[in-house]
Amino acid sequence: MGAVALGEALEKNTTLRTLALSGNDLRDLGAYAFSDVVCYNRSLRRLSLANCNIGRAGGAILLLAVRVHAGLHSRPATTHC
Repeated sequence: MGAVALGEALEKNTTLRTLALSGNDLRDLGAYAFSDVVCYNRSLRRLSLANCNIGRAGGAILLLAVRVHAGLHSRPATTHC
C-alpha cells in the first residue's frame, strides 16, 4: 500500500512541517502507518486526514500518537475521518 511506504519514508524526514492527505482512501492501515510518522517525525506540526475513511481502530491509534507528539497542533474536526 502506498500509504505504508510514504509513512515509512516520512518517519525520518526532518523538514516536513505540514502534511495534508485529506480525501485519500487511507483506511485503518494508512492510519497505522501515519501514526508512526506522528510519533517519530519531530518537525511535523500540522496533519490533515479528514475524509480518509479511517475507522475507529485507526482513529484510536492516531489519537494516541498525537498525544505522544507534543509539537503537533490539532484543531476540532469538522468532518468525520
